[in-house]
Amino acid sequence: MFGWNVFTTTIPGRQLYAQSMLHPVTAAKGSAYDELVTEITDRGLLPTIGDQR
Repeated sequence: MFGWNVFTTTIPGRQLYAQSMLHPVTAAKGSAYDELVTEITDRGLLPTIGDQR
């Protein structure tokens, strides 16, 4: 509706990730963030390699 993408994945507030500024987040595998990336990818919303958007 109105061109907005509304995702079904729920991301809980996590202090673990809030404290990771300037550091890679490696503990996200298997978490809600992993589910969100999967949902975004399944919808085709991530640019592919070589896409110049």
